[in-house]
Amino acid sequence: MPPEVNAVSDKPRFSVQTIKFTGDNLNMIGVIYIIKKTVYYLVRVILIMMFARALSSWIINDEDSKLNTFLYSVTEPFVIPVRMLVDKVESLRNLPMDISFMLTFMILGFVQVLLSFSNI
Repeated sequence: MPPEVNAVSDKPRFSVQTIKFTGDNLNMIGVIYIIKKTVYYLVRVILIMMFARALSSWIINDEDSKLNTFLYSVTEPFVIPVRMLVDKVESLRNLPMDISFMLTFMILGFVQVLLSFSNI
């Protein structure tokens, strides 16, 4: 749409549509903000637990310890979908390390970065 020309000043006049934040809009923005922050901090806690799981796998030799069992039970539901995708790739199946754990960690870190840069 071409800008309109004002007959008095011959300068283009652009019409800008503004959004009025009243009532329901403010409530919805507040709800979205709370959901975004909740997901952000949940992802942060999961990342911390995944880091603790990686450290405990190097330090604690007892696989039946309560700490290892807890960290494994909390973080494994996030690792399983990535592990299933990695298992479909033949060249990644026989690696000596668990690449799915690292990929999950990077994906969750990327989600956390995306949530921190959103404008709401």
